[in-house]
Formats: sequence, C-alpha cells, structure tokens
Amino acid sequence: MPLSDLVHDHLLLQDDLASLKAAQVSDLKQARVHSSAKNVAYYGSSPFTVYTLIATCPGTKAWWVLKKRYSQFFSLRKRLLHLAATAPPAIQTLLAPIADADFPQKHLLVSVNNKAIINERKAALQRFTATLIGLRAGCVLATLEHSADDVVQGVLDTLYDLLEDFLEVPHHENDDLQKHAATSDADASDDDDGASTSLSSLDEAASPNATRLAPPAEDDTTVTAEGSTICTICLCELSTNDDEQAPAKKVHFEVENDVDEDAVLALPCGHKFHEECVMYWVEQKNSCPVCHTDAFDGTVL
Repeated sequence: MPLSDLVHDHLLLQDDLASLKAAQVSDLKQARVHSSAKNVAYYGSSPFTVYTLIATCPGTKAWWVLKKRYSQFFSLRKRLLHLAATAPPAIQTLLAPIADADFPQKHLLVSVNNKAIINERKAALQRFTATLIGLRAGCVLATLEHSADDVVQGVLDTLYDLLEDFLEVPHHENDDLQKHAATSDADASDDDDGASTSLSSLDEAASPNATRLAPPAEDDTTVTAEGSTICTICLCELSTNDDEQAPAKKVHFEVENDVDEDAVLALPCGHKFHEECVMYWVEQKNSCPVCHTDAFDGTVL
C-alpha cells in the first residue's frame, strides 16, 4: 500500500492532522530501544549471535520485540546508503542520519565468545535501531510535506516498505481501522432500516489476522483494595501521570537515553507493567509474567 494511503488511514483514527504529526514527531525524538545479545546454535550449524531489541514508541503507542543478526543490519544499511546516493535531495536529507550513525565495523570470523565485539555491536545496533524508527516516522512527515511530488513519493514508498519489513512494526491500529469501518457501516445501516449492530458483529468484521489486545485480565493480584492497578513485579501503582513518583527499579538493559520509568506497557493478554520492570522478563521469556501468554508486542499507555 502506498505511504500516502497509509497516512490517510491513520488520519481516520486521529482527531486532526496535527495529532498525526505530533505522534510521528514523538517517535522521531523519543523512541526507546532496549538491547541484549544471545548466542544461538542450530543443529548442523555453527553458533551465531542474535541481538534482541525491544522498541517502545510513545507517540504511536506501540512496543515490540525484534530479533536480528548483525549481517541483517549491515545489509539494510548498505541498501539505505545506496538509495541515498541516487535519491532526490529531500530523501538524501531524510537519510543523512543513517550515513552519520555510528555503525559497528564488520569483522571476519568473529567468535561468539568475543564479548568485546558483541558488546560494541549491541550498543551500536541499539542506537541504530532507534535511528531507523526515527527514519520511519520521518517518512510519514515527509509524505505530508511532499504530497505533490510524485518522484519523492515513489522513493518514500520504497523506503517506508524497506523499513517496515525490517523493523516488523506491529499495527494495532489495523484492528481499530476495521472496527471504525464496521461502526460506520453499522451506523449507515441503522439510518437505512433501523437495524442495530452488536459488539459481536463488530468483532466478526475485524480481520482474524490482525493483532489485537485482549481486555484487561481480571486478576486480583493486580488490583489493590482501593481499586488501583499495580505492577505485580515492583508492587507499586501503575500511573501514566507525570506527577506520580516512580519507585526505584532494577534496570537489566543498557539504555543510554533517559527513560521514563513511569511508562506503562500493556501486553496482549491485557496485563500491565512498568516498562523497566517487565523488559527483562519479556526478553527472556517472550510471555506475560502473570499468565504466561505469548508477548511479542503490545501498546504503550
């Protein structure tokens, strides 16, 4: 789907164009990435290192787990630099951070036991992933700015598709869009014949392949006697308000940027945790600490 069409779909869920721009600017500047590295060996193959990156985007309110090898990052960067060399000036400006990014050097025959190189790559790929997320947001802003330039739009479509495929960004809004369309159709039907639409019919109209969050789980271990929701890891109240004081938490991941320790992540099962509390568990187990439902992506509250 062309990027301009995606922007149009996003606008259906936003109050106005300013809200869409604000969300992308937030991801451009405030996307957070946590990183770790693990050696993996499949039967009949030599061991290799997989880098796990957990991205959190406050603007578009999504988080997800990404697992990649160094060679995949190297190949993507090479393609982006080649694209920049032949692209219009507007795209070259957009891709400038990729050329300027501190990318780890390629080595021949790197041992999985070479912790110095692995740690160097882990830190650099963490920053590079944040740059890629910012570039993706920049593509959306650029398509709004250059909507009348077909040449630029064509390159933006190619660039955005490349980033989407690599970053594997979840699209929770797809379900919202389908529900929005179903609701609109139902309203139109009500106007025509007075028929009503049930919640179950709205669910049936949504694609079964779309990623959606389940309703919050009714678990008495996450609610205090006063009715406040707590994080079951640190046992402190969950809040998205800036005026709430966050408790001290143990950070297992290397995060160079200042992290909002009040940030709350919702898992697919509906359970909620502080971002820094749940990161290590999700990276290790890919599941919810409470109910053990698979957790590879979710929303930021």
